[in-house]
Amino acid sequence: MYADAHQLFSVAKTTNEAESILTEEGNNISEWYNKNFLEGNFSKVMRLDPRNCHKDLHIVINDTVIDQKPEITLLRVTLGDQLSFSSHARNV
Repeated sequence: MYADAHQLFSVAKTTNEAESILTEEGNNISEWYNKNFLEGNFSKVMRLDPRNCHKDLHIVINDTVIDQKPEITLLRVTLGDQLSFSSHARNV
């Protein structure tokens, strides 16, 4: 069984802090999946960096590099990296 409908959020003052928190917690999620006989589909995981505060962030979860995207869609709602719903409103 796959588990891939989750979100992970972090607030950090530095890029290193954000990278550390997200990588550690992402790997904790992966470990939890494995212990509960689930498989995370980390190739579908995306990273949204509001206002591009942490451009050099490098996150790897379960040997998968998490790419930054200019917008993401959660529950059919599109949110841009400027925390705007403009993309969503254009597609409604």
